[in-house]
Amino acid sequence: SLKFKNEVLENTVITADFDKMHEVVINLMDNAIKYSEGGEIEAWLRFGGDIRQKTMVFSVKDQGMGIKPEDIKKLFVKFSRSDEAKKIRPDGMGLGLFLVKKVVHDHKGRVWVESPGLGKGSTFFVEIPAV
Repeated sequence: SLKFKNEVLENTVITADFDKMHEVVINLMDNAIKYSEGGEIEAWLRFGGDIRQKTMVFSVKDQGMGIKPEDIKKLFVKFSRSDEAKKIRPDGMGLGLFLVKKVVHDHKGRVWVESPGLGKGSTFFVEIPAV
């Protein structure tokens, strides 16, 4: 199942390329679906940052295969994939998260992932400055 929660007010704006940000969201949602055998996928949009700089954070949490701590640093590197990802989806190119990182950085944002380990799911975060 998929849950979406929007905690951002309607009048909050980010300046971004719609098509590029659409690709970021689609990539993260697609990965959550591809690498989860079941369970719930949660996506949410909320405020981040501090008093000096407000940001919007989009997150996707799955209950999928999880990520080994040593593989996290390799995830956003061009053509890099974890061994577990290769087993589940051998056809992947290792470009999706690399492109996500490039788009997010081009928008002066940041992207990261957190995972408690193999078999325990993961959460991907995208943070973009708000206007």
